[in-house]
Amino acid sequence: MAAISVINQKGGCGKTTTSVNIATGLARRGYRVLLVDMDPQGHSTLGLGCNPDSLERTIFDVIDERAENTPLSAVIVPLTERLTLAPSNVLLSAFEQSLAGKAGRESRLTNALAKVKNQYDYLIIDCPPSLGLLTVNALLASSHVIVPIDSGFYSLAGVQKLRETIQMLRVKAQHELDIRHVITFYDHKSTFNKEFEEDLQKIIGEENLFKQRIRRSIKFNSSQRRGKSVIDLGSKRCGVAFRDYLNLTQEIIDWTKLSWGFRKRARLTTKTEMRRQLVRAINLAYHGEARDVKVAGVFNNWRPEPMQKNQTGAWETAIELNPGQYEYKFIVDGQWVTDPANTNVKIKNNIANSVLVVN
Repeated sequence: MAAISVINQKGGCGKTTTSVNIATGLARRGYRVLLVDMDPQGHSTLGLGCNPDSLERTIFDVIDERAENTPLSAVIVPLTERLTLAPSNVLLSAFEQSLAGKAGRESRLTNALAKVKNQYDYLIIDCPPSLGLLTVNALLASSHVIVPIDSGFYSLAGVQKLRETIQMLRVKAQHELDIRHVITFYDHKSTFNKEFEEDLQKIIGEENLFKQRIRRSIKFNSSQRRGKSVIDLGSKRCGVAFRDYLNLTQEIIDWTKLSWGFRKRARLTTKTEMRRQLVRAINLAYHGEARDVKVAGVFNNWRPEPMQKNQTGAWETAIELNPGQYEYKFIVDGQWVTDPANTNVKIKNNIANSVLVVN
């Protein structure tokens, strides 16, 4: 099992959005996932369609000393076949005061999760935007740490402070953590964003930064209002937001397998579920003047599906595909055309189709 804390003491960096979407992304790939909401604001709970104020029991009841006999099974909320939520609400903010001066207060979450570690493949812990006792509990219960960083000047100073805190925890608690960072609210056309990325790499090292950047998208706001992740809503509704997090999910799988020696349970190795793990989110884009653009190919049985026009004027859509080769065409204002940006073309019976290769 890999336990991943998603942490940043700076608010507004996409921490909860990242927690919710990688949890649903991992579940979509066939892994058994427990998302633990350790933020008293309860935003992960809210973001997955649960009302924090209506909950009778939360993760607070599990880790609070006054509720010693409350098992995790009494508070978790099954969301799908493979995704389970340990919710929270504002009562969790009393945790530090409740356990002030008590021995073993830093390991309350570790002890609770140890009882269920064989039931899940991944634990995702959404931490509060602070470096207090709740966050220390999360870090000590984790094997990995993901730090979402929004592209802002103050974020760099915050990253350095967080790294110092984690290093102190490593030394004092003798607890090793594998740390990676992901850039959020990214704009690839912004000169500042490129300079920010260079400065960040100088602080953390390029090898500690995920390749996938999470771009700005209004789709995150609409998914939150629905109580869903962009992964849940799919590629047609959420476009590049869906693709970015699905690709990040794959990077996380590769990362945890490499450093944790992580292996899936034998029961998950059916042919269907292995194909689900290999799925990639592919972005198709048409750059050109048009009133309407659709895409059709072997991946949708040649039934034209509409593409969306983005802020730069390009028409795009994200689709999920397994490794292989796929013939396709764009339908531009009613005319079937090959992809002008793809030189890989197959001609059969005098009909030319673009060919998309997914590795």
